[in-house]
Amino acid sequence: MEEKELDELLTAVGNSTRREILRHLSKEPHYPLQLSKKLNVSQQAVMKHLKTLEDIGLVRSEDRPSPSGPPRRYYALTKRLSVRIDIGPESFSSSLHSIAETPSVDGAAGAEKALFGEYREITEERDPRKRLSQVVKLVGKVNNRMAETEADYNRLVALRSALLREAHQIIARTQIGYDARSVMYCLTERKSMDEISEELDMRMKVLSDIVDEIIDRQFYSRKELEMIMR
Repeated sequence: MEEKELDELLTAVGNSTRREILRHLSKEPHYPLQLSKKLNVSQQAVMKHLKTLEDIGLVRSEDRPSPSGPPRRYYALTKRLSVRIDIGPESFSSSLHSIAETPSVDGAAGAEKALFGEYREITEERDPRKRLSQVVKLVGKVNNRMAETEADYNRLVALRSALLREAHQIIARTQIGYDARSVMYCLTERKSMDEISEELDMRMKVLSDIVDEIIDRQFYSRKELEMIMR
């Protein structure tokens, strides 16, 4: 289900106009004429883009009373999602995650735990002006922390790529067939038998025979493979 949802999402956000629509909807609901004026595109084009986004469940629409004339149909975002795609000569990975509407301190530690503590204090502030000021300050702190963790993640991705590059160079020099090399590439990423079978579209019997060949060629012991594929 995640792959299908990711495919639909990437198709939707691959269009720059739809990305601009989503950017505006992330602030507040809009009606099509508003979006048409902001984006300088026809209202008909805006409606087509909104339908695409609504079809995949990324936006919803509802009629609201208008101060002058009949009700207007407003469009609003419905999901909170995060997409991560890492591409390189050594590996490719993609992931789609839902973002919780209500933040949870569970699992947080250190700097993150302190930020959640500040958030709880803000929710107890009764003066809306003070509360807004505190929110803006905390957003700045969260942005800084996210930048730090992003830098940490990128360093780890670079390290992982370097390790996989070393492994791939060794595997490429081995005297084994293409299918066996493909399996060994998957093993360097510590994938399970089920994951390898699905990724390579390989029957489990064929995969098991290749794994036996890899063991016979003494690339890994059976115990090492069992640990890798846990």
